[in-house]
Amino acid sequence: MKRKNYILVLSLLSLVLLYPTVVDAKDLGGLRPSIRAEKKELRNELKDKIQSIKEDFKQKFDTLKNQVAKIIGGEITAISGTILSISKDGKIYTVNTDSNTHFQRHYWGRSSLDEFSVGNKVNVHGKFTDDAKTTILARLIRNLSIMKRHGVFLGDVTVKNSDNFIINSKQRGDQTVYFSGSTKFVKRNEEAMIYADLQLSHRVRIKGIWDKTLNQITETVQVKDFTLPPKPTKAAGPTTTVTPTLTSTPTP
Repeated sequence: MKRKNYILVLSLLSLVLLYPTVVDAKDLGGLRPSIRAEKKELRNELKDKIQSIKEDFKQKFDTLKNQVAKIIGGEITAISGTILSISKDGKIYTVNTDSNTHFQRHYWGRSSLDEFSVGNKVNVHGKFTDDAKTTILARLIRNLSIMKRHGVFLGDVTVKNSDNFIINSKQRGDQTVYFSGSTKFVKRNEEAMIYADLQLSHRVRIKGIWDKTLNQITETVQVKDFTLPPKPTKAAGPTTTVTPTLTSTPTP
């Protein structure tokens, strides 16, 4: 009898201990469909947000793409303050510049608008600021005509003016050379000279900045005259006449 009571007590105790677990498992089974539905809803919301971000990015990208302005090999037709008029393929563009505009020379050296001239060839990068796409706010202008480098230019003097002279070479034809008080004039032997010593037909070497379009050399650093001083000529020495010696043969 005691044994039966013991077994009954253990059975009741086990039922009490296991009952919450059974209840929890049943409740969890009932929550699973709800959890799956919430996950699906979250995935759909995430997809919608990603799609919205993509569409917004594409719209902004297309807007920026339509605003991008580029002119390659345009010609400056007018300069008014900080505004350039540039012609390309029969179309005239108004190019505005500001403090954020970068100016460069043909070889990528730093430049400024003061160096630009009408007739120069330029590349322009910036953005259109009007619907007609004829007005540009430039961010970079590269002047293809200004060879901003202190290279070597050789030629013969053909014309002399007060503040410039013209040299001629087979490679570049006539080039106008502008000089200032800081320009050094030297002879072939590096001896100093003055501009008045430079004469027509003298062979010279110029170090300065070449404007390809205008065929001008500016900011001239040095002018070297290879014709001065005159090269010495060898003096003709006395002529020595060699008289052949006749040897007589004795008569036997």
